[in-house]
Amino acid sequence: MFNDQFEANMTEHDNPFTAKLPDPTGAMRQLYKLPILLYRLGFGPLVGKLFMILTTRGRKSGLPRHTPVEYRTYHGRKYVMVGWPKSDWYRNILADPLVTIQTAAGTESVKARALATDEEYLDVWGLVEHDPVMQSMLKLSGENFTRESFLAQKARFVILTFDPVDEPTPAAVEPDLKWVPRAAFNIAVNALMALAVRRILTNRRAARAELPKALPAGKVNGVRPAGKHRR
Repeated sequence: MFNDQFEANMTEHDNPFTAKLPDPTGAMRQLYKLPILLYRLGFGPLVGKLFMILTTRGRKSGLPRHTPVEYRTYHGRKYVMVGWPKSDWYRNILADPLVTIQTAAGTESVKARALATDEEYLDVWGLVEHDPVMQSMLKLSGENFTRESFLAQKARFVILTFDPVDEPTPAAVEPDLKWVPRAAFNIAVNALMALAVRRILTNRRAARAELPKALPAGKVNGVRPAGKHRR
């Protein structure tokens, strides 16, 4: 288990994200799961540029648990700032740091760990300083952090990074619904074609209805030609 001391010392005062950010519930919780559906639909290479699917082992069940989280890549490493350190997925990592991550770069078996040394925090400050999302999260503490104050108060923030491993990790999300977009596209095309054919047939019937009715044989504009009168 890693970062035991941080979890043991965590309080509402020490962690501004717990104090300022409510845990997502209801519709918001379901919205946060949308990237998982998009991965299953086969849009991982696109969605994975912003969202990572982090698969942990349930600390009680041992089953794979999939969680979408925002991540950043900096100097060749991936980073995740933990907004809710009391969330289940983070507690799962505390119990077992061997996880599977999925991004636009593909699927990787890794070991998650929190930044610990001053050198690591100083290196990642270059990312935090210029990233608007991370800056907004830091400002929730009510302070404008500088490089020095960020380093001095690093224990207030949990930033994860990941090291590759050759050990087994939980099963990743599979694109098992990849066929759905193609099927939906085919259905949409067929529906549009059917509507187009129906429109053409309707227009033809309307055009026929507007044509003048056929005149009796031998009449032009309702009058028989000269020399054709009956005697």
